[in-house]
Amino acid sequence: MKTMIALSMLMVFACATPAGTLRTSTESFAGAWHGVLAKGEVRSPADFRFSAGEGSYRGFYWGAALTPIPLAHVQLGQSVHFEIPQMGVFDGTSDGETIEGSFRDSTGEGSFTLAKQLDGDDPRNVTF
Repeated sequence: MKTMIALSMLMVFACATPAGTLRTSTESFAGAWHGVLAKGEVRSPADFRFSAGEGSYRGFYWGAALTPIPLAHVQLGQSVHFEIPQMGVFDGTSDGETIEGSFRDSTGEGSFTLAKQLDGDDPRNVTF
């Protein structure tokens, strides 16, 4: 009986993710991300969607025009890099739930913050 309890506890602890643990699996980046691009006093809402391909990531950006723009050079992990062609280069860090960093465009630098959004079919969206 003691062995069974010890094995059960070991399995629970092995599956648990401690607070603050970096989650950078493919699933943690796939999906919708919403945030803000800040440059000087200007704040602009921004929406991104990332997905995993064969050994790489893809992504799209939606800005004020509401037309998806494919991202280039997408690298997601603890360090993040992606580019919006002819618009800007983004570099930052992620904990799997948020992405924060800076971007550069033809007129200078700014910062950005993105938060992972629940997809519509995510069971956590259910309200009672």
